[in-house]
Amino acid sequence: MRDLGEISIFLGMQITRDRANRTLTVRSTKHINDMLERFGMADAKPSPTPLPHKCALRAYAEGDDLLPANVPYRALIGSLLYVSTWTRPDIAFAVSQVARFQSQPTVAHWYAAKCILRYLHGTRDLGLTYSASEGALPRGYVDASWGEDPDTRRSQSGYALTIGNGAVSWISKLQTTIALSSTEAEYTSLACAVKGALGLRNLLSVLWPEVSKSFVLFEDNQSTIKQALKLQSSERTKHIDLKHHFLKDHVAKGEIIIKYIPTAEQPADCLTKCLDRIKVSLFRQSLGVL
Repeated sequence: MRDLGEISIFLGMQITRDRANRTLTVRSTKHINDMLERFGMADAKPSPTPLPHKCALRAYAEGDDLLPANVPYRALIGSLLYVSTWTRPDIAFAVSQVARFQSQPTVAHWYAAKCILRYLHGTRDLGLTYSASEGALPRGYVDASWGEDPDTRRSQSGYALTIGNGAVSWISKLQTTIALSSTEAEYTSLACAVKGALGLRNLLSVLWPEVSKSFVLFEDNQSTIKQALKLQSSERTKHIDLKHHFLKDHVAKGEIIIKYIPTAEQPADCLTKCLDRIKVSLFRQSLGVL
């Protein structure tokens, strides 16, 4: 083994440590710069949001302009997925949107993907910042959009788990079934977040034994919270797939604590829908993208 000194680059990510302020920042600036050059967007006008507010992309339909085969749509999506997976949860929802149409991308899908690039152009120096300050215990934020996919009417699940005031795990994905209510959509998303939280809690129990055994998840739907606290299913939820009800056991044991957070303060909102520039800026800071 050789001591190469303090880490500065790992898998294309730039890592900066500020020992005075006890923070660590992980960026993908170089990868973003390379993307902008590769796809001819180095001189593009920056966009304030990953996608326009309330943007709703649809699958190819007869009459739409298909993208020419020589346009590197799939290559761009792959590069965006890399950034959104490692250091930029603020673009996770937008990337999940454009990634759905790789089999038959249209010109509209290409413009949407380039909009994400323009957003990264203006925020290339942002990265995930983790702090060792007090109160930086693990926690999670959970949200869902109900039936907003225009093609399938399925809902979007989104959650982010944070440590040191910065996101360490996040997901933005389309649910596999159609939810019959906003409560069902939120409940399904909450079950997904509980699985992620339990996995992170098990890891932390080895690395950080003194941390609390309970994991706090913040949810903005009061009805969903009430359903999670009930040991028995009600008439409104008995049709929900049995696999989602496992969360009740962990809530009853105290391993998962669910707390309410107002929608206006819910950072996971940016993982489920296209927001305006003010909310995008606010919520990305809440996830530690600084």
